[in-house]
Amino acid sequence: MKEGIKSFYSILAKYLYPRLEWIIIFIGIALRIVRYLSNPSLWLDEAYHAYLIIKFPFLDFSNPFVPAGYLFIERLFVKIFGTGEYSLRLFPLICGISSVILFYKFVRNYLSRKAVFLALFLFSLCEPLIYFSSEVKQYSSDVLCSLILYIMAHNIRQKERINIAKAFLYIVTGAVIIWFSHPALFVSAGIMVVLILSSFKQNNFKKMITLIWIASMWLASFIFNYFMILQNYHNYDWFIDTYINSYMPLLPLSLKDFRWFISVSFNFFKYMDAFPLSGIAVLTVIIGAYEFLKRDKIGFYIITTPILFTLFASGLHKYPFTDRLILFLWPAVLCIMAAGVEQILIKTKKIYPILGWLIVILLFFHPLIYETLALINPPRKEEIAPVISYIRNKRQPGDIVYVYAHAKVPFEYYASRFGFKKGDYIIGIKAANNWDRYIHNLDKFRGNKRVWVLFSHVRKDNGIDEEKYLLHYLDKIGHKIDSYKAKRASVYLYYLSN
Repeated sequence: MKEGIKSFYSILAKYLYPRLEWIIIFIGIALRIVRYLSNPSLWLDEAYHAYLIIKFPFLDFSNPFVPAGYLFIERLFVKIFGTGEYSLRLFPLICGISSVILFYKFVRNYLSRKAVFLALFLFSLCEPLIYFSSEVKQYSSDVLCSLILYIMAHNIRQKERINIAKAFLYIVTGAVIIWFSHPALFVSAGIMVVLILSSFKQNNFKKMITLIWIASMWLASFIFNYFMILQNYHNYDWFIDTYINSYMPLLPLSLKDFRWFISVSFNFFKYMDAFPLSGIAVLTVIIGAYEFLKRDKIGFYIITTPILFTLFASGLHKYPFTDRLILFLWPAVLCIMAAGVEQILIKTKKIYPILGWLIVILLFFHPLIYETLALINPPRKEEIAPVISYIRNKRQPGDIVYVYAHAKVPFEYYASRFGFKKGDYIIGIKAANNWDRYIHNLDKFRGNKRVWVLFSHVRKDNGIDEEKYLLHYLDKIGHKIDSYKAKRASVYLYYLSN
């Protein structure tokens, strides 16, 4: 009887798991396409990227914060498909879809069949990975590039020798990836250090010399990229100031320094509500790392060394270790996390199986519910497009349109689409808590019967909401006769003749 049950389960695993895996892959791809088709308005950061893509010359790659390869593909798509949101978000979507498929190939190299299924589930329903698959930014291409490098590392590891054709392929792939993803430097450096040291330990000196040659070509590509583009990064002090709390203490000596590591570990999983029960997520990663290290040391080092390189760069204040900037680390972390979940199920099976499944349910419940609700009501950041449309439909001859300063870039992206030309609107000033300047700026519109005041990406510094402050003053000097609100964007029509 027992043999029959075992045979049944083995047949079930053989035929069911592969189909379940592809069902999860299909779900992951579908979630990314649905989010793309929801077509939210470009918010401020996206609009800045759109400006770089559309307004700058085709071969202008002077901005050090956006990879040249990403810019090139985006500009190519804009030339072919136009400047609309779907065109701008197409390349991130392609990267997001490709990442789901490549993640499957990646985890199959390291995990059991059951853990592969768990990993795919985690990756397919991970909100940050879904969100950035349809945002006009390079972070989904960062994920794709890291997966290509990880898969390439595994292929290199499996071979005793690397022939000339393969070596050339690896050189070209790695050298090109450096231009498509800034953090690809950390992944390529991490995997190469492990592979070279592993070859040395195995006395495989021919392979080691080939790997050193490949690594030197990748480094040459990065150095060329650095002197052509990335060195301009030093001219942007505001970037370092913005992320001042996101740099690792290079020499952790105090309790505060150690708290930084704990905080970063938990915040990693809390980002965009990916796994709100971050304590459970951290626990699964610790267990997974321990089991992974026992089972496959070289594989573990290949996956995790890029994390150490990223942390080291962070300690040197060269790369912030936070949020979307470390999105490329999610594949490695989720792979280890899936190994940890599998181990929890195995260890608790003999003692208290309900505990293991309870942990799994707690970990998987939120992503599943969140993405189900997101299908019905996709999350949006700043819906400025319907607000501009409202002004267009209600505007009368002689109306003044005043655009809050921080809404300038997204407004100007949509302006021509809704019939606004230069001179049809006035951009407000950036006063940064200088309230007298704001008031003086608004006083210029006294005596006008109809003034539209549009807000988006509103600053809230020192506990003061600039939108509420300016509306409070407008209520003093005029009379509000109309308003329209969308997600984090709004417009108010004031009568200011008195």
